[in-house]
Amino acid sequence: MPFLTHCHDCDKPTANAHGLCDLCVEPTTADEYNAQWFKDKIVLSKKGVLKMLKLEEIEDIVFSGIDHTDYPDYSDAFIESAIYRGREMDDDELDELQDEYPEWVYNQLMEHQPWNE
Repeated sequence: MPFLTHCHDCDKPTANAHGLCDLCVEPTTADEYNAQWFKDKIVLSKKGVLKMLKLEEIEDIVFSGIDHTDYPDYSDAFIESAIYRGREMDDDELDELQDEYPEWVYNQLMEHQPWNE
């Protein structure tokens, strides 16, 4: 499980390195902080694949590597496939999604509980 800190805005636990949970990051550059955050995010993006990704538009997530003996961490679980804006995400996009948004990915795993379907 990733290292958790607290969100600078809402004080909820977050694993995001920038200090804001996924829900508190505003998709705007209206103020100086968010403008700088998006600029840094684009620079920090390892492969330059996920620029300004809208997490709410990711659907049909399929997880693999689920080991129930590793509950609740599921450290080996990963997204095998997902749809973003109507198209299948490629391997680079999936890798970067998991690297850049570990908290969101973990929450999706726990919310969807694919082993119960």
